[in-house]
Amino acid sequence: DASLVANTITNNGTFTQSAGTATAGQFMQNAGIVSIGGILTTTSGLTLNGGILSGYGTITGAVTAGTGPHTIAPSSGLSSTSTGTLTVGSLTTNANTTLAFNLVTPGASSVSDRLVVTGNVDLTAGGKLAIPNTTTGAPSLGYYQALQYPGTLTAPASPNLGITMPAVANNVAYVLDTN
Repeated sequence: DASLVANTITNNGTFTQSAGTATAGQFMQNAGIVSIGGILTTTSGLTLNGGILSGYGTITGAVTAGTGPHTIAPSSGLSSTSTGTLTVGSLTTNANTTLAFNLVTPGASSVSDRLVVTGNVDLTAGGKLAIPNTTTGAPSLGYYQALQYPGTLTAPASPNLGITMPAVANNVAYVLDTN
């Protein structure tokens, strides 16, 4: 087990937390990549001002959209068939947020990227959905459980909860469904 304890972590390059536990009062992601493979405990949360948040670990605090363009992509940097689950305490997006998911197998036992939020999700200020890697044709059609949350979802009543969907391509259109 590796341990890191810091009052504030500011990342402008690459921060990889591959095992064990890291603890920070506040984590500021300004550029580059944060890859979480273990547990990152943040008492004041992780603010995404830029760069990419990826990995299959757990961030116990809030993940909040900041001022610059940023992406949350569990399997970023891995092969197109790699999928995993990134878990965060709560999630707040804005127009600078891109949620990117590899979609491999639809259905109840979906083998695809997942973002699990253990608390509340706030999509009020919008964001974008990106599907960088997916199977194509009839096998790709179906239900993908990409975002899971037991708490409250706060979002506009507009189509797709205020999240901009990828353009229709090859007669495939994406929609968000909260059922």
